Amino acid sequence: MAAPKTRNNRQTPCEQCPLRTLPHFHEFKPDELEFVSNFKTGELAVDRRNDNPGGGIA
Repeated sequence: MAAPKTRNNRQTPCEQCPLRTLPHFHEFKPDELEFVSNFKTGELAVDRRNDNPGGGIA
């Protein structure tokens, strides 16, 4: 398995992150999301797992 690659050149704002809609994460209040987004330092680009053909987080 290849190591994740850090991706700093194209940052998705936390408010627009597609992972936020997954049931694994709780909904943030606007002030909480603003606070947490200050901790973001970059993004990772990873390949989709072959053992999860439906996509998403297993």
